[in-house]
Formats: sequence, C-alpha cells, structure tokens
Amino acid sequence: MHRVQIVGHGDAEVKIYPIRRKATKYRFFQIAWYELGVRRTKTLADPLKAKAYAQQVHVSLLNLGRAVEVTPQDVQMLRDAETIAAKFGVSLPFAIREWADTKEMLRGTPMLAQAKGLADALRDVSAINAQTAAKEYIRIKERARHSKRHTETVRALLDTFGRKFPDQMLHELTVKDLQRFIDGIKGAPRTKNNFMSCLKTFFIWAQKQSYVRQDRQTAANALNKEREAYLSPEIFTPEEMRKILTHCEPAMIPYMTIGAFAGLRSAEIARLDWSAIDFDSGYIKVSGEITKTQQRRLVPILPSLRAWLFPHKKASGSVTFFTFRKGIHRCTKAAGIAWKANALRHSFGSYRLAEVQDAAKVSLEMGNSPAMLFKHYRELVTPEQAKQWFEIMPL
Repeated sequence: MHRVQIVGHGDAEVKIYPIRRKATKYRFFQIAWYELGVRRTKTLADPLKAKAYAQQVHVSLLNLGRAVEVTPQDVQMLRDAETIAAKFGVSLPFAIREWADTKEMLRGTPMLAQAKGLADALRDVSAINAQTAAKEYIRIKERARHSKRHTETVRALLDTFGRKFPDQMLHELTVKDLQRFIDGIKGAPRTKNNFMSCLKTFFIWAQKQSYVRQDRQTAANALNKEREAYLSPEIFTPEEMRKILTHCEPAMIPYMTIGAFAGLRSAEIARLDWSAIDFDSGYIKVSGEITKTQQRRLVPILPSLRAWLFPHKKASGSVTFFTFRKGIHRCTKAAGIAWKANALRHSFGSYRLAEVQDAAKVSLEMGNSPAMLFKHYRELVTPEQAKQWFEIMPL
C-alpha cells in the first residue's frame, strides 16, 4: 500500500495513510476519520489489519456509533458485499447507488422480473452490427431483381446508414439514435421521409431475421415523418402538348404519347416492349415485371394514342431508347416549352378524370389507388380542357 486509501465517502469516510519513519525501515499505516466533529487516528503496522480496522470504523460511522461497537460479523458482511461488487468492476457505494436509481426508475416493479423479461426478449436476438445488416439487406435487394432505380436508391440510403453506425449492434440502436441520424441528413423533408421509409422497411426485414427484438415495434417504426410542403402537380396545357409533339423527333413520339395519353410511369415506358401494345384488342398489357407495384394492368389505347402510335408500331423491341431523357430535352427545347417533372402522367390523370368523372376507373388505368390519384395526379381542369387534350391528333 503506497497511496492513500479511502474507505466509504461523506461523513463516513475513513482514510488510510502509509507512513515511513526515518528511524526505521518499516512502514506504518495511520487510519484517520472524523467522529462527532473530532479527528481521530489509529496506527497499525499490518496493512491488512489497517484496512480491516478502517472498514470497522466505516460501518460504525454509518450506524452513528463507535468503532468498538462493530462486530466481526458486520465487517464480514461488508467484505462480502465489496467482493460481490468487485466482480462487476464497481465499488460498493456505486453498486448501491445504481441499485437505488434502478429501483426508483422501475417504481415498484420487481427488478428481477424486469431483468428476466429483458433477457428472454434478447435471448433469440442474433447480434449483428448495423453496417453488416445493411450490406446483407442490399445484397438481398439486388438478388431480388428489383428495378435498377429502386436498388440504387436503397443502396445509397443504407450505405449512409451503415457508415453512421459501423460498430453498433443493430438491436441496440434506439429511436433517439435514428432520429439524430435523420436530423443530420441534408435535404428537404421529402428526402428525410424517404430515408425513414427505407429504414422502416429495413428494420421490419431485420425483425424477421431476429436481428432486433420481435416483442415490440422497431425503433424505426417509432419515427415520425416530417411535414412536407404541398406542391401542386404541374401539367401541360393542350396547346403546350400539341406544340411539343409537333416539334418532337419521330423516335420520341412513342414515349411522349404513351405518357400523355395512357399515363404510364416513365420507368414503365422505358421497360415497355412493342409486343405488349395490342392494337387489335385496344389495350396496352402492362405486366407486373415492369410496374412499380408489381401488379399487371390493362390500359386502354385511346383514339388519340392510336393515331400517334400506330405509324411507329413494331412487332417487338423497346418502345423507346436508352438516351430518351436527352431526347426529351431536345424536343422541349425545339418547342420552346419548359419540361415539367412527371408532367405527362400528371396531365393524363388530371384530364382523364375530368373526362370520365370516375376515380376508380382512372386509378385502375394508372395502377394506383383513388387516394393517390387525388393526392398526386389530379389538377383542377374542366371537361372542355380534357376534350381538347384527348383531341390532340397528328397533322
């Protein structure tokens, strides 16, 4: 014992000072404490006896008594308690404080029952760090042969997530951890909400793999979406659409007219084959392999679409080409019309609904729900404007 040792704390604190006297080579140990405001000391040559005596004094002070009142049984109980706490690398006072804090937090609930419940819930959880789980999920998405755009989006989002939590176990991440991650993302509310949606799907998958607890909702499901500013959908007027088609290069006619007069998504048009356009039956057969929802649907070939599309028909092959987005730029630039994001589908939904006045019918044609139709694809247009739209014919 070369340093001052302290037994207990506060009013029950006892210190042991190592002392070397000049006249002898032997060490002594002075036990010092305050009792009723008076400093008292005792000196012993044996360090073990000095510590035992200090523990006796400590117990006595805790009981507001005198050292001589402490029994050997009291000292042994103290030693046993210190030994138990030492197994977990903490001091006895720390263990007592932690026990008291936990008892207060649980407010009367039996601590052992709570601990057993937590142990049972975690017993079947497979420990995996967040980054490894994210990489596994990305590989599954790639093998599932989802659309390239979907797979790339998932990869971008979860790569960022994995880099943020490279060493933390997935089941240990809390709602606060995920919320801080979302808050740190640069971008508009829509961007952050996309991250949340991706995380919720990822955590549901992780729950099925037993990577997180299955007896409660995941941390991601507890996240609240941010409020997004409403943006009115942009559409083309009949005059603008007529001008675009007039200045459109022939190879771009199928893409433009299928979007404007059938309402297919741009990604669906990009994957569409001429063999799916059945002029005899009067329908475009949109298979589940190319749709966003993986559900097949039949889309009617309206007279305006037939007039524009029939001269370009082929038995098979892609209806558009790889660099069609550059073709869009060329067409709109030649027409002097600014391109509007997703405006072909927005326009079809708005004009078609105004024409037929049947939300269920239009939703089936577009491959979404009536609620989504009213939220995203319905601009206020009149039946007269709808008539003008679907009367746009090649010259």
